[in-house]
Amino acid sequence: MLFLLTCLLLSDSTSFWERWPFADHPGLGWLLLASLVWPMVVLLATGWEAASASRLFHIVRVAWVLTLGLMLRPNEAWQAVYGLLIGAGLSVTVILVHQVWPLPDNPLWAKLLIVDGNASSQKMIMLACTAGVGLWLALQNRHGILHRVLLLSLAGAAMTAAARYGYSRNAYMLLVLLPGALFLYRLRHHRAALWVPPVLVLTIFALAWSLSPVMQARWLRAISELQASLAGLDYEGSSVGVRWAMFRLAWDSIWAHPLLGTGLGSWEPIWHAHSVQAPLMSLTNNPHNDFLLYGMETGLPGMLILATTLGWFLWKSWVNHSPLGGIAFLLAIAVVVTATINAPFRDATLGMSLIWLMAATTSLHTRLPQTHSDQHVVMTPKPNTP
Repeated sequence: MLFLLTCLLLSDSTSFWERWPFADHPGLGWLLLASLVWPMVVLLATGWEAASASRLFHIVRVAWVLTLGLMLRPNEAWQAVYGLLIGAGLSVTVILVHQVWPLPDNPLWAKLLIVDGNASSQKMIMLACTAGVGLWLALQNRHGILHRVLLLSLAGAAMTAAARYGYSRNAYMLLVLLPGALFLYRLRHHRAALWVPPVLVLTIFALAWSLSPVMQARWLRAISELQASLAGLDYEGSSVGVRWAMFRLAWDSIWAHPLLGTGLGSWEPIWHAHSVQAPLMSLTNNPHNDFLLYGMETGLPGMLILATTLGWFLWKSWVNHSPLGGIAFLLAIAVVVTATINAPFRDATLGMSLIWLMAATTSLHTRLPQTHSDQHVVMTPKPNTP
């Protein structure tokens, strides 16, 4: 799909350069260029590692995906949002039906029912994001009662599937945080913005804790694993324990090599040597934190480039107070949270669609001629609308 979208945009020669997002936003262009150039500088200074080619591929992929998303017009971005909603609706239907009436083995839905690994985390993270998007769209005045009921139903079903039948703690965090973020976004000019989001976050967490035994068990296990890790016990087979060990190694490596880092692609050999006492964990190819991975391998400049890029998307979606801007803000929050406890910038399975949707909904092309459908979907509510 990535290559197909690239070919489609390249074939539209009459509007390709009109779509080019960095003419009006050169700051972001320089950031993405820096994200490509600085790792090359690090490579020249520190040398080639066995995993350097893979890391370069993912770095180029991220810049490529962000650029393609930013090139979409607002009506095209809305089509991407509708695709997310439809895909999530089909996925939730399969997951919930399977809980009531177990489905036979079939390649059409087999991967949807897997609960372990990155593929499962990706699905549950996207369902958590869909729950936030559905709730946000249901709050928009441009929708009729029937549309709002459908959107709220989809949001509730996605939240139920992710909370009760998923094992991703990343998704659990998004289920709790995104509703608070969207109300902060919507109520920014009201005093209620000071207390509604935190109250909403705590309420959703309490409900999820009481209604989802799976979520409760996963968090209790995380707490016990963290306590064991802090006590210095073996982290073999401990998800939180291995994360804590990786975080400490990456953090220490950053301050040991703050300018150029340990070298692009150096995480794997360093971690392998560090984790010899835990063979099952020694092949982990990233520290489950993109900021620490970039900081360790490319120094503080690499970490700063990544953090500034994500900050740019958060700021741009925040100032674009519109239905599409609200979706972009939710997705930017989701990317930041996921980059803190997983690796969407390192793992294409986990992060490609999420990063692309964040860029697509940011919608920079307000200067382009709007079609009738564009004008319909990019209505900006009054700032003081509750």
